[in-house]
Amino acid sequence: MTKRFLIAAIFFLCSFLNGLAQDEISELKVSGNFSHTPTEQFITNLEHQYNIHFYYKKEWLDSLTVNGVFDQIPLIQVLNKFFGQGKLSYLFFQNSVVLFPRASVAGEHRFLDEASVLYIGDPINIGRYKEATIKGTVTDGKTGDRLSGAVVYVRDMDEGISTNNRGEFEMQLPTGRHHLKISFVGFEPQQQEIDLIEDGDVVFDLFEETHNLDEIKITGDNTNTSRTQMSMVRMDAREIKKLPVLMGEADVIKSVVMMPGVQSVGELSSGFNVRGGNADQNLVLIDGAPVYNTSHLFGFFSMINPDAVSDVTLYKGGLPASYGDRVASVMDVQLKQGMTDHLQLYGGLGVINSRITLDGPLVKDKKSSFLLGGRSTYSDWILRQTKNLKFRHSIARFYDLNGNVNFHLSDRNNLKLMGYTSSDEFNLNSNSLYQYQNYIGALNWKMALGEKWVSNLNIDYSQYQFRLNETDEYLSELDYELKTGIEYAGLKYLLSFLPNDKIKLNGGFQVSVHRVYPGEILPAQDTSSIQYEKVVNEQAIEYAGFAEGEFDIAGNFAMTLGLRYSRFSNVGPATIYLYDPNFTRSLDHVVDSLVFSKNKVIKTYQGLEPRLSFKYKLNS
Repeated sequence: MTKRFLIAAIFFLCSFLNGLAQDEISELKVSGNFSHTPTEQFITNLEHQYNIHFYYKKEWLDSLTVNGVFDQIPLIQVLNKFFGQGKLSYLFFQNSVVLFPRASVAGEHRFLDEASVLYIGDPINIGRYKEATIKGTVTDGKTGDRLSGAVVYVRDMDEGISTNNRGEFEMQLPTGRHHLKISFVGFEPQQQEIDLIEDGDVVFDLFEETHNLDEIKITGDNTNTSRTQMSMVRMDAREIKKLPVLMGEADVIKSVVMMPGVQSVGELSSGFNVRGGNADQNLVLIDGAPVYNTSHLFGFFSMINPDAVSDVTLYKGGLPASYGDRVASVMDVQLKQGMTDHLQLYGGLGVINSRITLDGPLVKDKKSSFLLGGRSTYSDWILRQTKNLKFRHSIARFYDLNGNVNFHLSDRNNLKLMGYTSSDEFNLNSNSLYQYQNYIGALNWKMALGEKWVSNLNIDYSQYQFRLNETDEYLSELDYELKTGIEYAGLKYLLSFLPNDKIKLNGGFQVSVHRVYPGEILPAQDTSSIQYEKVVNEQAIEYAGFAEGEFDIAGNFAMTLGLRYSRFSNVGPATIYLYDPNFTRSLDHVVDSLVFSKNKVIKTYQGLEPRLSFKYKLNS
């Protein structure tokens, strides 16, 4: 037993030292100028100059010459240049190089014809690296839209990965031949054999599948992926447009209301309720910026142009630690990017409104793009055509404009700017004219910090204004205007660490400033019975820090553990009145007052928000 153990240990040590020697010899830097030099003479020069040995038969080198100028080029690249595609191949063994005819290589098989193999990397580096990282994008081959949730499966390794919400994926594999299967619901799967030489990028285009079948069976592939996120619904633009529509108009909010656990607030009203929560307990984000009014035209339409939407993610429970501010749900709407290779114009004509969108490359370098879209209604014109005098004298109109610019600064660096504005007016045959506007802007800077770190910075701004103009056709001195509104500015930073396929760690912080305009009433005439009055504005500063980890503990058990700390401070300027506790609160019973200067903290609310979820898979 001891003798066998000793032999095994010696064999392992020799193999280990041989691997070290191979790495050392393959990276030897070669310099020289060779012009029509016989290959044997070229090899002899290498042996004398670099103290290495070549083994070969002289007849194999007849009629072969070397031409090239080398300046500190690794030996493996030099050998790949002359023997990589020729009749001879090579192997490193300790401090030696063994040459042999290529046809004698045993066990060399090809899944497909050589012409159909996709090479990733420069062939001159074949054999130089043991592992490499492949970064890819899966797109709709017809429209160019990126496909979120597409599956990239490595058949020979029985491993798979899904694309993120930008249609991108990244995986580390051993160099050499691999057979990939790329699939997405509703698209023809693509089989692709690759030869991975070194780190590189690749784009896979999928096309819609068409079948005439009597029966359709839906099955899912086991991609060895695990996720503990519960109560999450994700829809892309294609799915939203396939759902039933109102008057020919696809709608994001109406699509969400069709999901389990989500209910509409009611007719002629905006928003939605999630599992008993109120509409104001839902956090709606557009590219990370909050939205305070999500509807147009009495709630018939959402404020978001469906042509500009990439995908929508609704968290109905178990919110990730990176989200806060609301207790019922989070709806994260991501706007799509423009095409980088061609310009396209598209839109739609509806019963009461129309839309148009233009996107394409910003410049010809295919590294930046833009998207500009808008909607407007002609409901005013329709109301004026009715015979009902009540509707003929009514007003109902809206418009919205959205745009974004995306800069692909490098393979690891992406910057996106987004802007949105909208306006609504309506008056149902009355003396009251209601108006409200949204102004939203966001900056997102995403950067890969090395192979396992990802940085994401989001700066956003949102403002909502509401105005009521009241007129009296008999007494103009009673005309007035009422203004209210809310304003938000925030910064959010998220840092992700992915040490391996089993662990994902997130951490970051968030800072936001809130300003509330409770109300201001202004007389509409110079001589008026209405007195100017304004409720004092309120402002607050909010801080939050969060950390979260997703752990795939075993093949059938996974868990997510997170913690968020929130601190909300109401700040000045403000005057707080103190009242006599023996009487009801009124100005007649004020006994003292506290004056707080600008940014002075009045009251602070803070607390911890823990998150815990786990999944146990009983069987397949």
